[in-house]
Amino acid sequence: MPKKKSGREKILVLGNGIVPEYFAWEHAAYPDVVFGGGADFWFRRHNYLALALYRSGCLTQERIVAWYAKRNCKKYSKIIFFAYFDKQAFLNPAYLKNKRRNTYVWFWDPVRDEMLGSDFVEQCRRCHHLYSFQAEDCARYRMHFNTTLYLPPEDIEAFMPRAAPLYDALFLGSDKGRGSVLRACYEQMASLGLRPFIYLHIKGRREESAGGGWLETGKAIPYRKYLQDYVAKTRAIMDICQEGQTGFSLRVMEHLFFDKKLITNNAAIKDARFYHADNIFLLGKDDMGKMEKWLALPFVPIAREIKDGYRFENWVKRFARE
Repeated sequence: MPKKKSGREKILVLGNGIVPEYFAWEHAAYPDVVFGGGADFWFRRHNYLALALYRSGCLTQERIVAWYAKRNCKKYSKIIFFAYFDKQAFLNPAYLKNKRRNTYVWFWDPVRDEMLGSDFVEQCRRCHHLYSFQAEDCARYRMHFNTTLYLPPEDIEAFMPRAAPLYDALFLGSDKGRGSVLRACYEQMASLGLRPFIYLHIKGRREESAGGGWLETGKAIPYRKYLQDYVAKTRAIMDICQEGQTGFSLRVMEHLFFDKKLITNNAAIKDARFYHADNIFLLGKDDMGKMEKWLALPFVPIAREIKDGYRFENWVKRFARE
């Protein structure tokens, strides 16, 4: 007898290698969602021979993606690409033949023509519905807006027990042109007697360069370890945006869901429903000399309904065919 359909949406979310790691603890909570990243993922679950041929160079990436696209456009009700996943993956001609039009590209970084090519967005538009986390890019490139998302652990208190803070402020991430701003913030906080910790990941770097609370290293930290060993032990998270960025980063979501104070240079956050001056310190606006007093203020709880708007299940509903 043929299998009965569940009637639930089956969704595929494809990002770079880190995306499945961000959401690893929620896989069981979303049985109809598959999170994937990287070329190996395309065939790891389905066709080991094709994967072996790809690795040996006998199958091109374009051929693999064409097969994968044709198969999955039928299997899934929605396919959501994170825009910096792999340009070849979602610009494959196979998507032009997809009559279901159920594929979406979402930008979680400001659009950089110098990185993607000036015609990249228009190429995407021929095959997919386009979305961005940044209102300015939506207006400039005729995209639809969708917020940042988060999938918090089911039991946050069990996942991240309260711990005595080791740091007053924490930043862990790549440079992305933010190094000089981070260094200035670090030195100013240290001069005030605060304990900032900057973990700057520099890809390909073999040697570590450390000094006080500043660490430059080529060693990446798994996301779970970052949360439990670092975020759990800081009073505030530092959010230093890339030039031209107004969309909310993952660090803003960590502020929301883990009740950590936020130090940011993103002035757009003042218009967010969750903004509260006791919780968020605006660099360039608020008085650095008062940061220690600000850190001592109790965290003002954020309404659950506001947090829920950023949860994965609500984020994914906002992707819709025009």
